[in-house]
Amino acid sequence: MKTTDFLVKGIFVLLSMVLMLTACDSDKETPILPEEEGPAQENDIDVGTIATLNIDDVGVTTATFTISLKAEGDDLPEQIVVYYVNYENQDFPDTGMSYVCEYPIAFFEKTGSVTSTITDLEPNTKHYYRMSLVYDSKQTHGDIKDFTTLPDPYKEEMNMDVSSGKDLSTSATANCYMVSESGTYKFKATKGNSSESVGDVAKCVLLWESVWEGEGSTLDRTRPGELIKGVCYDNGYIAFNISDIEHGGNAVIAVKDKSDKILWSWHIWVTDRPQEHTYPNGAGILMDRNLGATSAVPGDPKAAGLLYQWGRKDPFLGEYDRMTVSISWPGGMNSSSNGTIEYATANPTTFLLGNKANNDWLYTGDSSYDITRWLPSDKPKTIYDPCPAGWRVPDGGENGVWAKSGYSTTGGYEYDTKGRTFNIASPATTWYPAAGYLRSYYGTLDKEGTVGCYWSASQDKYSAYYFHISGGNSFLVFDIHNSLGHSVRCAKE
Repeated sequence: MKTTDFLVKGIFVLLSMVLMLTACDSDKETPILPEEEGPAQENDIDVGTIATLNIDDVGVTTATFTISLKAEGDDLPEQIVVYYVNYENQDFPDTGMSYVCEYPIAFFEKTGSVTSTITDLEPNTKHYYRMSLVYDSKQTHGDIKDFTTLPDPYKEEMNMDVSSGKDLSTSATANCYMVSESGTYKFKATKGNSSESVGDVAKCVLLWESVWEGEGSTLDRTRPGELIKGVCYDNGYIAFNISDIEHGGNAVIAVKDKSDKILWSWHIWVTDRPQEHTYPNGAGILMDRNLGATSAVPGDPKAAGLLYQWGRKDPFLGEYDRMTVSISWPGGMNSSSNGTIEYATANPTTFLLGNKANNDWLYTGDSSYDITRWLPSDKPKTIYDPCPAGWRVPDGGENGVWAKSGYSTTGGYEYDTKGRTFNIASPATTWYPAAGYLRSYYGTLDKEGTVGCYWSASQDKYSAYYFHISGGNSFLVFDIHNSLGHSVRCAKE
């Protein structure tokens, strides 16, 4: 963003009297004034003895700082003001244009400090800031300091010590990595669960991220760096830094070649660790939640998770992720040149519309089918399986987990939670949300809250089995449209 854009762009006010978390009012700009009209300076006041200002955290487009009082009683100012600007001007705010954050002294009564977050800053840019004290409407300025925002992870890599990152691929590689704590992580840049190199990597970028803060929030689009602060590729490893795991979320990181073509991509799933649910009759062990879900609580919209076309490794947005995702999502594509594994790999956010010749997103001809993109548990896990290491898309059909568990039954749908609870061996129950599905020939989300469809890795000739729940029943079925987008509930290997 240009300097002129920065000076015009507004910053919204967020105010919490508990932590005093505020965003500064950027509409209050300090104009260029003749010296005689500017605020008089009380040069005998040492600002540092009255209050301190410390930068707590710097993000891609944000900076968080805390003002703490040191003085008491009659020494307290009427107001504390913080100015900031993205160009160097040693005399600001008296000469020049700057943003202003104003704090009446009453703000400090409870805790003696105020924590503020400035938003909508320009990425990878040095910003200057200065604290001022107001006594009798006259200001005394403190020292000019600066901070630099982080690079935009959608465009640039961040300098980080890759070797110090926690290695998520020590035991095994995968297309999805789970993270439950903030910090720096890394994993090997290989294709799925294989040791095959992704190719000649020129750079690593963030493709999208989504953080939903909960029901009743404004559901604003996720800001760049709100979940993934930075990414980096070095010596065969991809590293990334997680900034905030309070609400959980999802993201996809990709590596590109010199021509800007995506070579491979990985799903970063930020959630508390899923529990293992043991199903009856030796059917197997599944996660307590859908792939991409950040909750397993019945009725919680964050439990819906992400959606997948059969045989593809990359996720598509569920209902609530669609509201907060950080980018504009591309439309579906439909042609024989797009319906290939190579194209799907290079375009992980593009929904490939169904081919009416074989009811698949993979265009292999009227009588040709590829059922090896995902495989059941009697065969090796494929490089396109979307589940984390140690997990895989479950078996389906007559020998699959749901059939063995006896779940081909009617009734039991819970309209209040928009899902269904099933009895299992351990713990007592497990819950399946009706997350809806992506339509084969349109790519649009349908039946969210009323229908749930769960992929298996098993095929009945040319179509995959899936588990279906709805208002009237739940049953096993094989799907004639492998191009549909369904939920995935991963099974333990």
